[in-house]
Amino acid sequence: MNSLWQAAEFDGLKVLMFASFIIMGWIVTGQLHRVRQLRIGDSRKLNHVAVLVGGAAWFWTDNPANDRLNAFIAAGVLFSILMLACRFPRRRFSRVLLQGYVRMEDWPHPHGHLWVSWMASIVGLVIVELVFGSTEITRMSAIVLGIADALGEPIGSRFGRHRFQVADLLSSTIRHRSWEGSLAVCVGATLSIAWLLPISMGLPLTLVVACLMGVLIAGVEAWSPHGLDNLTIPLVTGPCLALIV
Repeated sequence: MNSLWQAAEFDGLKVLMFASFIIMGWIVTGQLHRVRQLRIGDSRKLNHVAVLVGGAAWFWTDNPANDRLNAFIAAGVLFSILMLACRFPRRRFSRVLLQGYVRMEDWPHPHGHLWVSWMASIVGLVIVELVFGSTEITRMSAIVLGIADALGEPIGSRFGRHRFQVADLLSSTIRHRSWEGSLAVCVGATLSIAWLLPISMGLPLTLVVACLMGVLIAGVEAWSPHGLDNLTIPLVTGPCLALIV
């Protein structure tokens, strides 16, 4: 793995273009939320999908070392900008960047919850990369996280009628989740995994594995402490994919 890192070449233009695309997404979704054309939950999840799934696609070439290096640098640049905006929430640039990203339901620390969720995603994917040394598995974990987690809140908030209780593993507080939202997570995870698994597995086995992993990921998402599902989902997805791929 060290040799792969050493052989990697930094592509500044590619990193800059991706970071600019993501920041423009923050601004556009924020403006749409400001004029009440987009719910805050939908805005957050669109940005979530853009950085995870978009990043996995943008940094997908036939050179895993370059992909790994440039993706992690881009994540670091974006996280630094996000942290700066969260540190100075009253500044104009912060309001412009984060008005479609900060969720007031996370009061009294809405900005803290935002950067913690970002850090959780980065840490989870970095751990997967370091443990398995496979950009393919890391990329697949990012795509599953981006699609599966992005579906739960929008579907659950709109169509969630059947609730169940889960105890937060850190604070022991009781949270309510919806079966509809968890089903959306399960379907998103199942479809993304079925698409990512190698064709050589055959359709029946692919569907069985994808469905089992979808149920597992939905359970992990539901029971994860608030804001930390971005950490737990890749830490479950990565090892499962490593056993299969």
